[in-house]
Amino acid sequence: MHYANAPAPALADLTLLVQPGERVALIGPSGAGKSTVLSLATGLTLPQSGTVTVLGVDSTQLGLRRNRPTRRRIGVVRQDFALVGPLRVAQNVSVGRLGSWSVWTALRSLVRPRQIEEIRATLSRVGIADKLWERADQLSGGQQQRTAIARALFQNPDLLIADEPVSALDPARSGAVLEVLTSASVADAQKAVLVSLHDAPLACSHFDRIVALRDGRIYFDLAPKDVSQDDLDELYRLEGSPAR
Repeated sequence: MHYANAPAPALADLTLLVQPGERVALIGPSGAGKSTVLSLATGLTLPQSGTVTVLGVDSTQLGLRRNRPTRRRIGVVRQDFALVGPLRVAQNVSVGRLGSWSVWTALRSLVRPRQIEEIRATLSRVGIADKLWERADQLSGGQQQRTAIARALFQNPDLLIADEPVSALDPARSGAVLEVLTSASVADAQKAVLVSLHDAPLACSHFDRIVALRDGRIYFDLAPKDVSQDDLDELYRLEGSPAR
């Protein structure tokens, strides 16, 4: 995978298989390729070579009408949150299920959200039930991030993809939110979670598989208990610095 004007490919010779029920964290320095992997997995970016299969469907085919049911099974938490600012938090969360409803039901829900108690319960899981009727553009960055996570959880996807989902949160809240994100796969062995994180210790404490990327390649793919401090020091070693 190579972006225009980039001196090196974003990804190269990378093979990654995520099984149902797995909780996988991608870690690595900035520019390692984490966000590109997630973008490929959602179908937002198409591979220039090789193949990407998501829930049994070639990612290049996800945009077709016949594959809408597959797209509904993929929940995404983006770095920019993708909230509609003037809408209330409840309305933004309800967007998670728009693809499962008829056009008329979906439009009505944007005016008067359906399943409001379930939305409130989902917001409670991420600690902002009291923001149910607040405008999204009046929330803090951390509250917006938790709203985006609640929207993905409300969707109840089979594959949950999150790009730096706790970057705007304090350490205590980060751990609690990751517990909520990973609880989906604990409760249902068919659900998978794929998340990118900068905080390696946080990843090791909440995920059962750690995939480290560097320079667009997999540097290691280990269970948390097998990740050593030497592994992490070498992973994040600055280019040109002497190896330990």
